[in-house]
Amino acid sequence: MGSVVVRQKRVQSYTCIVPTEFQGRQLIGNCLSAYTEAAEATEDLPYIAVANTLNISKPWVPAFVHNPDIGYPFSGANNMYSGGGYGIYIGGGVSNDDVAGDINSAQEVVEALHDNRWIDINTRATAITLTVFNPNINYFIFVDLVTEFPPSGGLVPSVTLRPVRLYQYYTSDDFLRLSFEVICVLFLGYYAGVEIMQAKDDIKEYIKDLWNFADVINILLFVAQVVFRIVTQVLFLQMNYDPANSDEYDLASISSLIIRTEEITAVNAFLMWFR
Repeated sequence: MGSVVVRQKRVQSYTCIVPTEFQGRQLIGNCLSAYTEAAEATEDLPYIAVANTLNISKPWVPAFVHNPDIGYPFSGANNMYSGGGYGIYIGGGVSNDDVAGDINSAQEVVEALHDNRWIDINTRATAITLTVFNPNINYFIFVDLVTEFPPSGGLVPSVTLRPVRLYQYYTSDDFLRLSFEVICVLFLGYYAGVEIMQAKDDIKEYIKDLWNFADVINILLFVAQVVFRIVTQVLFLQMNYDPANSDEYDLASISSLIIRTEEITAVNAFLMWFR
C-alpha cells in the first residue's frame, strides 16, 4: 500500500573517543561511534559530486542526499533511530521523479545504490519500510525491515510488525462495539462528575486519600484514550484514502496514534486491576 521507503542512517567520521595513548601517533585513522542524533551525518554522499559533474538525473540520486522528512522514527535490536535519513521512495511516491513500483525499476535502483557505494563504513542502519493490508482480518501491517551495522562490525537484522485497524467501524460487529464504547463514555462522564463532587465537598479530605489520585489518573487516561480515538478516525476520514491511488499517504502518523491509544488502554487496565 503506497510507497516502499528505503533509507539509511549514518554517523559522521571521527566521532568516537580514542584513548590518549593512541592519539597523535597516526595509529588510528577514521574512528566511528555508535549512532546518536548528535553524531548523525547529514552531508551529501560523495556520489552527488559525480552526479552533478556529469549531470546525472536518475531517480536514485536523491538517495545520496540527506532528507530530514523521509520516513518516521524506527528501532532495531540495538538502538533507536530518528526520522529522516538518506532514502528514496519506490512505487507510488510523492513526486513524479520517484522510482516506479515495478520489479525491474526496483532492481535497477538496488544495483545503482550498490555500484555507487550507498552503504559504507559510516552506515549504522538501513530500513525498508512498507505497508500491507490483510483483508481477511481488516488490518494494516506497518513493516520495518531493519539491518544495523554496529561499531563492532557485523550485521544485526530485525523485523518490526505493527498491526493497526484503520477501518474501525465497518461491519455490524464493529457498530455493536461502537454502542458499547458510547456506553463506556457515558459512564466515564458519570464517574468524572462523582469525583468532581467529592472534591468540591471537602477538598482537603479528598487529597488525603491516595486512591483518589489513582481514580483521577484513571479518568484522565480514559479521556485521553477517547480523544485519541476520535482524532485518529477524523484524520483517516479526512485523508480520503484510495488504495488505487499512487499518492503517498501519511498512514504512519495515524498508526502511531492508534498504538499510543492501545498503550494507554494497557496502563488503564493495570490501574483498574490494581485499584
